[in-house]
Amino acid sequence: MSQMAPQNRPSLSESLGQQLMAYIQAEQLGPGDRLPAVSKMAGQFSVATPTLREALRRLEATGMVEIRHGSGVYVSGNLGQAVLANPHYGQLDSTRIVDLLQARIIVEPPLAAMAARRVTPADLQELEGLLHSARRYLDGDDQSLHRANAAFHIGIARCSGNTTLLSVVDSFMRINTFEQLVILKVYDARSRDYDEHREIFEAIAGRDAPQAQLLMSRHLSEVLEVLKRKLGNEDPNSGGGRG
Repeated sequence: MSQMAPQNRPSLSESLGQQLMAYIQAEQLGPGDRLPAVSKMAGQFSVATPTLREALRRLEATGMVEIRHGSGVYVSGNLGQAVLANPHYGQLDSTRIVDLLQARIIVEPPLAAMAARRVTPADLQELEGLLHSARRYLDGDDQSLHRANAAFHIGIARCSGNTTLLSVVDSFMRINTFEQLVILKVYDARSRDYDEHREIFEAIAGRDAPQAQLLMSRHLSEVLEVLKRKLGNEDPNSGGGRG
């Protein structure tokens, strides 16, 4: 008699984590909402308090909840994201920075085309507002400029309607704030970067999907080529870039 292959069953803390996520969804809790006290949840799920804490720590490690010592457990802003960044990844070396941009070139141009097909007036207003924000920071505030540029790319992904790829783009931006600043300084073409973002926006606003895809691909590819040349001769930690 043949034996059936053993099934991989979730541990108690893993199963409890799934129940906690189901509870959050059933209660319609959103980012920033506080969960009940740990002792109360332990009683509700009929488990020991240490077991519940372990399940919560697992959820915190995946970015689903935030444990604030002395305050409580809160739903994280990452709730609902299919792909999450590793907050402990550390800084990327020059090879990984190039890899990151190559990945963006694969993902973001098709999203720009999808955005052009689906964009709404409200979406366009949001994207234009992000461009206005970026323009204010072209002369020196690289931290704020990076945030505006990142929000613009994430905004285009959001307009595409593909929530999974939105999570991917959002993760690209979250895992590499330092590396994006490296790109900003190494590329060192803030005004041209802004102008290219504006051209991508105009293509999306005009619902020209092929042009939006082409411009996004050209935009990221140009940055990649500059980085390959400069990072081959420089320490990436000594300067920063664009994107």
